[in-house]
Amino acid sequence: MLATDMLTHGYDGNMEKAILLAGDLDFRPIIEALVRRGVLTEIWFEPKSAAKELPGAADFGFKIHFHQLWAWSNSDFQVRCRMPDVVTSAHMPDGRQYAPVREGYLNGRTVTLFQGNGLFLIRSEGPAGVLAASHDDVDVLVRYFDVIHGTVNWERMS
Repeated sequence: MLATDMLTHGYDGNMEKAILLAGDLDFRPIIEALVRRGVLTEIWFEPKSAAKELPGAADFGFKIHFHQLWAWSNSDFQVRCRMPDVVTSAHMPDGRQYAPVREGYLNGRTVTLFQGNGLFLIRSEGPAGVLAASHDDVDVLVRYFDVIHGTVNWERMS
């Protein structure tokens, strides 16, 4: 129905601009038809899951990142599903004592998971700077780090 409505309104002249929040390549023919018709088209997409060819079919493609999706969520969701705190310092935050729990690798960099006083911290240093985040739920923290930076290949646990 969405595709039918887009084409109908585009060809009937009921819209000058179409914004599609999608990543499925099945929408490419509709977008291409609207572009040929002169309708300004935008594809808003999540870069890790969208078909690589889809944004190029539109006049403009806008990447929607994890933080933007979370920001669009309602406040009840944001309270229940807190984001990890991003740590930008080269030093350990909060003056806490952290003990290493796991170590792994991501793109040739060593990544360490620490625990201290009920808080977990994932941290990696490299030429581009520090990658780090903290949260009180280790599962949330690991999933977040995977989404934002990439999946860590954990080597050992203690």
